[in-house]
Amino acid sequence: MADKRPIILWAHPRSLSTVFERPFLQYPQEFHVIHEPFVPIRLAYNTKNFEFLNKLPMPKPTDPITFEHYFSPILNELLAPHYYNEDKTNTLRVFVKDHASVFLDASEGSQLQSKEILSKFKHTFIIRNPEKSIRSFYKAANSTNKDWDRNGVPNSKRIDYFSYKKFGLKESRILYDLIKNVTGEEIVVVDADDLVQEPEKILRNIVR
Repeated sequence: MADKRPIILWAHPRSLSTVFERPFLQYPQEFHVIHEPFVPIRLAYNTKNFEFLNKLPMPKPTDPITFEHYFSPILNELLAPHYYNEDKTNTLRVFVKDHASVFLDASEGSQLQSKEILSKFKHTFIIRNPEKSIRSFYKAANSTNKDWDRNGVPNSKRIDYFSYKKFGLKESRILYDLIKNVTGEEIVVVDADDLVQEPEKILRNIVR
């Protein structure tokens, strides 16, 4: 039987994960794509933006995930049926791309790390040679700093984008080990270089 669970692509910064995501966006009749749904929620939590957090719907008894966590609404959205047409005859498969570090940090000590929850999704990871990803990260951070300089953004309003704490490579490995050990499933790990060289082969392996 074909695996129809929502696909979650766990990435680290500058891993070409958006390149991975684009082909799914080209087939709206087959896939419902959600881009980084966890990031804004985690940012709101870290910055104590309770106005944003309080607008998140609480899980209902009929939802697949019923325990209270600020990620629960997103997970329930991923598990809900999505359709291409109004008569609801064509159910779409869900594809999500997000950062492994964000989910790992937020899920620590919660039911989000349980087999019951993790097994509801098909997990995939993308990794990129650190020499390439960190160099790309540095260029992106430097570009942001130049934009801030041009726009006169004060130092008090800036954040340190380029930090080893944000590279995400270690967190990707930790989350991979966690999911594999908890679920007992084999998890596909995509090397970004392979994705560039053989995109069709890689993508077919993911959706089967």
